[in-house]
Amino acid sequence: KTIYDNFEMAGNLNSNIKYSSFYRSSKIKKFDYIKVRAYTFMLKKFSARILLSFFILVLCLDACVLVPFIDSYKEMGVTEGDRQALLAKTLKNFQDYIYWGQYNNALSFADEERGLDIKKSLNRYKEVKIVTMKTDDVTFLNSSKEANVNVIVKYYKIPQYIVVDEVVNETWYFNMGNWKIKERFIVSE
Repeated sequence: KTIYDNFEMAGNLNSNIKYSSFYRSSKIKKFDYIKVRAYTFMLKKFSARILLSFFILVLCLDACVLVPFIDSYKEMGVTEGDRQALLAKTLKNFQDYIYWGQYNNALSFADEERGLDIKKSLNRYKEVKIVTMKTDDVTFLNSSKEANVNVIVKYYKIPQYIVVDEVVNETWYFNMGNWKIKERFIVSE
């Protein structure tokens, strides 16, 4: 069974060839005409497969290309959920900087007007060794544009080695895609 037999069964090309104006006006043989039709059909079928493969590839690549734009949109904090997720990341970075003694990096999260107050509250940790810092409670206000955060800090003074727990209340606000700390004070020791 040849490919021409398949074409004859599929479209009954022999009957169409007899009445074709192309066949009557040209001096090519019936077999050559079937061959041309077969190659044309194969080319169309092959082109359709290539086009479908290309479409699927472009569709997959479009989704991959859009991922950075979607992430940057979320990092702008347009929705309440995005701002809440950004606060969690900001708190982790802020607490890590304090834990490792990188106070200048921690001050980059401070409000410009209240930077000195925040610096004073962070300077007290220079004399102690922090064991853990854990976010205890987060309360979002004003459509998640402000937040009150309670942080439990466990530390000890170097010569004494007695672990002390303290609860620190922090007030954060969201401004132009970033969370800034504007107030930080000890609630209980």
